[in-house]
Amino acid sequence: MLDEEIILPKSDLNIARSHMPQITQANMPDFLKSLKKQGIRYKEKKVAVAEIKPSQGEFNIEKIKGMLHKAPKTEFPILMSKDKYILDGHHRYATELNRNPRYQMAVLEVDLSILDLLRVARNYDKVIVRSIAEEVKNIIFNRN
Repeated sequence: MLDEEIILPKSDLNIARSHMPQITQANMPDFLKSLKKQGIRYKEKKVAVAEIKPSQGEFNIEKIKGMLHKAPKTEFPILMSKDKYILDGHHRYATELNRNPRYQMAVLEVDLSILDLLRVARNYDKVIVRSIAEEVKNIIFNRN
């Protein structure tokens, strides 16, 4: 696929990838448990890709191209706020946006706005952040 054929989502929040908290697949059950302990509800559902909004403003086009050329894996839901912004799963979302914007993607919708969800995720003790080059950064978030 040529670069000009790849649709790169536009974000009205335009948060740098290096400031986006990410929850690994291995830590997701623990993160969801921590949400429950805080009284924060979430639900698993399917949402059309075209209805989902990216909060991140940077995408790794090579990663998207690589994911487009692979057969889809068993779907791991993206993490999304109640206002339909992605917290974690931007590249999976961008891949499906390029495949089929009407595709019903599995999501875990957290009953918080994206700004509140960002705050909660940044306070989670196993959160990681990565730059667009996929390097894990040692960023310390203000945990107040």
